[in-house]
Amino acid sequence: MNKKKKKVLIAEDDEDVVFVLSEGLVGYSIIGARDGKEAWEKIKKEKPDLVILDIMMPEMNGAELNRKMKKDDMFKDIPVIIITGKPNMEGLFSDSGENAVAGFLEKPFMLEHLKKEMKRIVD
Repeated sequence: MNKKKKKVLIAEDDEDVVFVLSEGLVGYSIIGARDGKEAWEKIKKEKPDLVILDIMMPEMNGAELNRKMKKDDMFKDIPVIIITGKPNMEGLFSDSGENAVAGFLEKPFMLEHLKKEMKRIVD
């Protein structure tokens, strides 16, 4: 039986990071977005199984987009993994409420660690 690929939206303004993740996350259907506004539009259109959000993005940052998702009944249950190059940001997020995230990784991170988090969350 052919298992349907999970849709993963990667919201990241660094094209190199998106490329590496897109190439490395074999077995997932990857949707890219370069800023928070574009990501929000794609989330509404695609309804991904998982969203990977960078914190620092133009238009709308990752924390704002995460809160927007959590306030919307259609998207509040989509799990989010936050990735960021800014240290000590994990304390801004929680397990529940409008700042809830399913996972948090500081850049640079190992692709294997992200895959392990993704498997734990969506597989």
